Amino acid sequence: MRLDDSIEMLDLCMTSFFSNDLMRANRIVDSVYKCDDTFQKIQNEILSIPTETAIVLHTISDSIHRIGEYSADIAEEIINFCLKKRSIFP
Repeated sequence: MRLDDSIEMLDLCMTSFFSNDLMRANRIVDSVYKCDDTFQKIQNEILSIPTETAIVLHTISDSIHRIGEYSADIAEEIINFCLKKRSIFP
């Protein structure tokens, strides 16, 4: 997962919220799985790096990953909001 991917997901959340774009919010939720795979690959690579550097890289990559995870959480709330607004979801 690149920082750009996480920031893009967060930006898409804001756009989908202000435009009530249910489909875009769904795409954000779906894309978090791809980010999880990338995060796991990064974590595996970090294991081969010297400990002091690995700790720093792990902390940074974990924070970037959480941005993506939080974006998916926000997107789920946007989906619920849009459905409630359309009176589809109680």
